[in-house]
Amino acid sequence: MILYREKYSINKESKKIKVNSTLVLLAFIFINIIQNIYQI
Repeated sequence: MILYREKYSINKESKKIKVNSTLVLLAFIFINIIQNIYQI
């Protein structure tokens, strides 16, 4: 039971990290688009 709970919490953490990296990626793309608009 304890082992299962630890595995579950590790999965939750890795999902959080995945969501964070996707948000960072989206923000990065968004900043690039804004910079391109201002350069034109």
